[in-house]
Amino acid sequence: MDDNKTDPVLARLDRLSELLIRRLDRLEQRVRGLEQDNGEIINLLIAVKAGLEEASGDLLAQLEDFQGDETPIPGDEGPDDQSHGGNGGGQPGPMLH
Repeated sequence: MDDNKTDPVLARLDRLSELLIRRLDRLEQRVRGLEQDNGEIINLLIAVKAGLEEASGDLLAQLEDFQGDETPIPGDEGPDDQSHGGNGGGQPGPMLH
């Protein structure tokens, strides 16, 4: 082959190789940036999950407390109940025979 014909082809291949290497470098930088962003997002999601677990635990404890308050205590029917002499204190009143 003639050197005049191969030189432009080789020069073109060199330019294309350099262009490809620069593009690959930019892509690699973008991938590293995305990996860092994803790591930050994952850390935020972990923090949100921990917060939600804590909040749900608090809500469950409050629900258990609330349900515990609503459970009737034997002998305590409330102030409107007349079954124990109408005293409303939950203690039986004097028994009259």
